[in-house]
Amino acid sequence: MSTELLSKEEKLRILKTLEVNEEFRYAIAGALGILIILEELKKLREDFNKRFELSEKRLEVVERRFEIV
Repeated sequence: MSTELLSKEEKLRILKTLEVNEEFRYAIAGALGILIILEELKKLREDFNKRFELSEKRLEVVERRFEIV
C-alpha cells in the first residue's frame, strides 16, 4: 500500500491545470497565502517609490542651495 496521497498522474494533471486554468491557479495561490504576500510586496514597492520621490525632491533642494548664482 502506497503512502502517497496523489498518484503521479494526478500530480501531473494538477500541474497541467495550474498551467492552463487561471481561476484554479488563483484559488490555489490564495489557499497557500501567496496573494497576501503579493499584496504586501505591492505595498512595499509603493512605499519605496514614495520614499524615492521624496529623496529626489530633497536632493533637488540641496542642489539648488549649492548652485552658483
